[in-house]
Amino acid sequence: IQFRKQTITCLFMFLIIYANIRRFDFYGRIYYLDLLNGESIIILEPYNKTTIVIDTGDGSNNTVTNFLKRLGIKRIDLLVLTHNHSDHNGEAIELSRQFPINNIIVNAYDNSDITRLANIRRVSFGDRIICGEIIFKVLNPIQESKNENDNSIVLYGEIGGLKHLFVGDASIDIEMKFADLSVDVLKVGHHGSNT
Repeated sequence: IQFRKQTITCLFMFLIIYANIRRFDFYGRIYYLDLLNGESIIILEPYNKTTIVIDTGDGSNNTVTNFLKRLGIKRIDLLVLTHNHSDHNGEAIELSRQFPINNIIVNAYDNSDITRLANIRRVSFGDRIICGEIIFKVLNPIQESKNENDNSIVLYGEIGGLKHLFVGDASIDIEMKFADLSVDVLKVGHHGSNT
């Protein structure tokens, strides 16, 4: 009987640790997902403090949802949808069904159905987004553009001691506005466009 109690106790402890393994991750991580149709960036702060998702791809096969579940993610603190194109926001509704999402960020000119979700915040040039220890400066959109790509939210911030620039699908005209910016990591627009 004593052996059985010890075995059950060990099994119970194992299950508790396994269910909370993300809390023991001493390092933050950034995942860049090159999806079939689109892209997604997932930023995890150390010790499971915050989970940030930038864009979702088009939702084919719920790739982002499944990836987050495999990582053991239980909530999304910040979901940034850079602009209203399905290859960047297509899985947002499914994510909202599968995970509690504290804040959803869209550009100031987004008129998609996604803006009807709870916890929506519209941003434009000059705004700041704070999530855990990460502070993003919003560098775009400056004004509404007829080209939806140029309405992309452009984020600049320090993560893990490196300066990151996320440009959504902003065109070269928008990108050139940041040519003098000190950047360590650039997420290239248009899924790796040659511009």
